[in-house]
Amino acid sequence: MKLPKNKSRAFRVIKSMLMLVTVSFTLSACMSTSSNSLNDAHTNAAVAKEAAANAASYEHISTSCLDGVSDMQISIGENGSAAQNLALAKNAERCVDGIHFDSQHPHKEKAMQLKALAVMNFIKAGDSKSAKKSFDEFIRQFPQQDLFFSDYSSFVDTATALLNHKSLSKNQLMVLNINQAMRDDLVRQYHWRRN
Repeated sequence: MKLPKNKSRAFRVIKSMLMLVTVSFTLSACMSTSSNSLNDAHTNAAVAKEAAANAASYEHISTSCLDGVSDMQISIGENGSAAQNLALAKNAERCVDGIHFDSQHPHKEKAMQLKALAVMNFIKAGDSKSAKKSFDEFIRQFPQQDLFFSDYSSFVDTATALLNHKSLSKNQLMVLNINQAMRDDLVRQYHWRRN
């Protein structure tokens, strides 16, 4: 059932007003909590100084390595050859080799992205052994951590499905947070393996 235009317009106006009220309350709450005492400002400055000192003590990912991976990824694009994907995967891994990334490391998320890039490009290159090794390292280095693709599907679930699809049941495939087209294809393959 379609609402008449005037009711629809009224709902949009009400919705806009509610958004403005919500934003106003949010901003006023932020302003009221930002007026800290002099003691709080001193404490915040000390915490910031300590965080900066800790960040400086971590081993960093080489900027030239990151730039090289980024340039290579751009030049390869979506349809790179197996050799290009393999080279990209190895370069991405090389950037993070030998660096320990704990939960406070300032480059932890970038390291996770590089490891995920390596896993996906090993898979694209057809090197499932290296992909599995790299994925196992990702899970070991970043336990209970995940990244998400632009369609909000999970990197961990996607890699699990691609690397272990022959050992997963149809129900296990259905609960993974993976791209729908990939899920349909893997379920189809599962069906043909079983019948």
